[in-house]
Amino acid sequence: MHKIFRRRKKCSHMLKKGDNMNFEGSIKRAEEIIERLSSGDIPLDDAIKLYKEGAEELAACRRMIEDAEKTVMKVTEAEDLE
Repeated sequence: MHKIFRRRKKCSHMLKKGDNMNFEGSIKRAEEIIERLSSGDIPLDDAIKLYKEGAEELAACRRMIEDAEKTVMKVTEAEDLE
């Protein structure tokens, strides 16, 4: 078994892909991925998988930020109408 999977089992606090995460959870998972990739001690195949997962987490964060901005705009527009 690769180091990445052994380490994940040891760190039960680590978030896993597919967990129902909020913005903060997605950021935390992306930070964990960056830390693992920065360590440089993982096989290339695992690094590529982690990189892809990290990109997906960051894309999810961007979507959450865009949704939050839309909500703020709607609230602001509604307040302007009053």
